[in-house]
Amino acid sequence: MKRKKSLFHGLFLTFLMALPLIVGIACLTGFTYGMWGEYKRYTKSLAEGGWLVQSELAVLHDGTPVISNYIRHENSYEDKRTTMDGREVPPDTQTSDRITLQPDLDEMMYRIQFQARLVVPIKPLSYRPPLQFVEADHPRHIWLFRESDRNPGAYFLIKTDRDQQQVIRGYFDRNGPREDEPGLETSFGEPLGVIESKGVIVFQSGAEILAVDLNSNTVEQISDQTALRWGFCKGESNDEHCREIILVTEDEIRTVDYSGKEIHAYAVDGKESQFFITDDERLLVKTIGDYESERTADGQLMKWMETLYELGDDGQSRKLAQFNRTGTFAAEVGTAWVRSVDSFIGKTGLGIVFPGPGVLLGVESGGAYLILQFAKPENRYAAGWREIQKQSPWAFPMSAVFGAIAAYFCYRRQRRYQAAWTKTWTVFVFLFGPAGYFAWRWHREWPPLELVGVTREEFEGPAANGLEVFA
Repeated sequence: MKRKKSLFHGLFLTFLMALPLIVGIACLTGFTYGMWGEYKRYTKSLAEGGWLVQSELAVLHDGTPVISNYIRHENSYEDKRTTMDGREVPPDTQTSDRITLQPDLDEMMYRIQFQARLVVPIKPLSYRPPLQFVEADHPRHIWLFRESDRNPGAYFLIKTDRDQQQVIRGYFDRNGPREDEPGLETSFGEPLGVIESKGVIVFQSGAEILAVDLNSNTVEQISDQTALRWGFCKGESNDEHCREIILVTEDEIRTVDYSGKEIHAYAVDGKESQFFITDDERLLVKTIGDYESERTADGQLMKWMETLYELGDDGQSRKLAQFNRTGTFAAEVGTAWVRSVDSFIGKTGLGIVFPGPGVLLGVESGGAYLILQFAKPENRYAAGWREIQKQSPWAFPMSAVFGAIAAYFCYRRQRRYQAAWTKTWTVFVFLFGPAGYFAWRWHREWPPLELVGVTREEFEGPAANGLEVFA
């Protein structure tokens, strides 16, 4: 029992010592990968014409779809645009303004709560600027959100002077303006994703999205669904006031007025989308299809479809352009040996970063769990495993090779020094790879080889009997 207790104590200490070594090996190999990728990118940028980093579908200010090519040269970058039929666009041509939409705050809250469970430092959701809203008729008066002191978690708007914000001139709750502080029943929930344009404030309050119109002193529910993105149809900085709001879900794009009344609904996938407003105030949307990955000799190739639609005033969506976009995680360098190294690294990557099958098993299990948390609810844990294995199919064999090499040296040393628990330590080192081997070597005291096999009695000599003579 005492020997087993000593063994468990040694295994535990060795495991603790192996953890920082695992992290160190992963950081070292990750840094090496990064340097290798930078070498390839630099080499490719030296070629005539530079290296095409990426291409994407873009929109000019008049609504013309173009291909934007981001090119890296030796010491500079170039954004080169061409039309869909290949004609070059003058470099000074302006692109359309992109409309900023609030993200899906429900999803963000879920991720924040998940990160909190992992004890990860997080930044809570906060108001989006501007935090103060100027009253149109009185530029020196501003409106601010304030949390109630009497009812924590209840919020309302207060009107105050720009220079003397301690002086309250009025309140605003769900029923409109009032002179005294609102109660809990008529207050707002914590305002999230606040946006404002021309005196209209749109924000998420609990399980609904509200529009507060300071011009007409009204409060309207825009949507009772919060799993969406939203923004002003003509952008927040447009000079002409537009009373339309975009609501974007995974399978539909809708425009509503400030009372929540639907104006148009478009059957366009808005899961991954970008919105643009042209000079003649046409509303365009670029949708981004699902990513598909493919392992090639030049590295992992990513493919997805980008489609540009015009959302017409008649409620119809019209396809303007479609672009099959591709990209690689690393630059393509033409020499055969570089492509061979790339192919090997791509298939064995995780097995090199985390050598040792036990280490890799833990890392991939954690990765599959994270993928499950951030993926769609219908996905299963096995789907996360398949996704990881798809990226690095030779990871486990390569990790096992490192583990086997480390286990061989462990076994040979154990036998050489006639140490106890040889099989146990060999399996431990196999699971944890080089990190386990070095931790096993360093946490123990090894006697000189000439003393291996010498018993304690042989080393100390016969026991004293009291008849010894000392000179």
